Amino acid sequence: MNIKLYKTTHYTTKTIVILTIVFFTLASCKDKSILYTDLLLANQIEKEFNVAADITNLSNLNSFEWNELIILEPYSQIELVEKELQINLKPIRENSIEYIDAINLFIFFKDKKLIKIAEVSRVTGDFKNLKQFIKKESAKFIKNQDGQNKLVQ
Repeated sequence: MNIKLYKTTHYTTKTIVILTIVFFTLASCKDKSILYTDLLLANQIEKEFNVAADITNLSNLNSFEWNELIILEPYSQIELVEKELQINLKPIRENSIEYIDAINLFIFFKDKKLIKIAEVSRVTGDFKNLKQFIKKESAKFIKNQDGQNKLVQ
């Protein structure tokens, strides 16, 4: 009788341990296809815009390789931007830019491949009509009297 009880307890314990390991492994996995905001990058961008300079130059962002940028304003519909610009934004389709008015979404590309995003507070100012690719060397902005950030032409 003791042998049966030992085997039953042993298998039950082993099963519980295995299930626990599987649970924590699955719970700790993020969906690799979804791109999440880079908080350090967002803070760096906000600092650039809050410096009292005439021109904000984002081409100075060199902590990663990028060559183009798109800035989406609040309530931008990602699927429409995909169609307009003929790009794949699937990794950020779950982003809250479509529903939240407190952020602008900075999307960074390297050779047309989406590599990083940053949700930047609108305290830095608004960006209008920037649903376009902005070359790194042209990512220079000036703030007008209305608090709008415009590309330097």
